[in-house]
Amino acid sequence: MIRYLIVAVCCCVISTGALGQDKKQLSTLECLTTLPGLKALVYVGQQLNDQRTFPTDAKQYKLGVNLRITIGTDIARLEEVNNAVSRSQQQFISDLGPTDVKNTEAIVERARKLQDNWQKLTDAPCPVSPGMIDYTLLNIGDDSGQNPIPVSVIAAIHPVLTGLPQ
Repeated sequence: MIRYLIVAVCCCVISTGALGQDKKQLSTLECLTTLPGLKALVYVGQQLNDQRTFPTDAKQYKLGVNLRITIGTDIARLEEVNNAVSRSQQQFISDLGPTDVKNTEAIVERARKLQDNWQKLTDAPCPVSPGMIDYTLLNIGDDSGQNPIPVSVIAAIHPVLTGLPQ
């Protein structure tokens, strides 16, 4: 019975975002730039775009179960977006075919087409709606019991933070 209750709570948290906060429509670019910030919340000391593997006993931020579920779910869903955008751009490059490296105009035109395609991909609405995170739940601070989350990580996850002071 308790197992069903836990599953029900997890489903509610996942479907409503971080603890019932309203979701806003993000662009694909905002989703892509939020992903490294969410990943940096996995372990204390992990930096943006950090590719190192941390040991299983690495110190974790004190986030609570609901927030961990939201962050983990968002990471998984945004990884799918990242992979889809990457595949789409690679397919576009493949469809363009080779360019004569001696033809400056052709190189410039190819670069323009690549940039236009990238802009089209990243300006589009993000196909997923990441859960919004109430910044107070991150318990940011330097005191004992608080989370020393770097400013760069906060900046990266800014699109999904709610409750920020004005």
